[in-house]
Amino acid sequence: MKNWTKRNVYKNSIFQCQALFFPCNIGGEHWILIVSYLEEKSIQVFDSLFGSHGARVIAIFNYLKDAYRATYPGSELPDQKTWRLYATNNHCPGQTNFYDCGVFVCMYADYIANGWPLIFNQTHINRCRERIALGCMQNCAVTTIGCNIMLNEIWGMRYNIIFAVQNYRDKFLSFLEKGDLPETKTMGFY
Repeated sequence: MKNWTKRNVYKNSIFQCQALFFPCNIGGEHWILIVSYLEEKSIQVFDSLFGSHGARVIAIFNYLKDAYRATYPGSELPDQKTWRLYATNNHCPGQTNFYDCGVFVCMYADYIANGWPLIFNQTHINRCRERIALGCMQNCAVTTIGCNIMLNEIWGMRYNIIFAVQNYRDKFLSFLEKGDLPETKTMGFY
């Protein structure tokens, strides 16, 4: 992971990111998402079966402390005592079966990365699964932050990000409610 983050993370430091996403497999049977919000100094679990994952949250916090020491030799992760660690979350969308956890993890990550409230539920999951498949086929996962980085730093272009994200959100919500397939992407947007 250390070598990967040196080349593939914004400004080559995980500590320059707003949030880190950790999909975690539990016992080879269930997936959860743990998100570390670096600016807010919190780590939170998103589990569609509402389990408690204290040991995993602590392991991620320890990883952050170790990574900080490795990135900034001789320094400790600032404000360690003010970090809030949440091992459970009863306020995220939950599944009503035992096989949709992977879709829930993908949707948690998508919504959180876009800054959207977690407004989907089990009745939307088949549409979400289709949206994930469509994104895979188009090799494009659109997030507000990812688009901004891609457009401004990689392509060196300016684009109205707010319009693009709003347009994407409107089409995705329409897709969830009506099942309308999004139009072909243009410049990485639907």
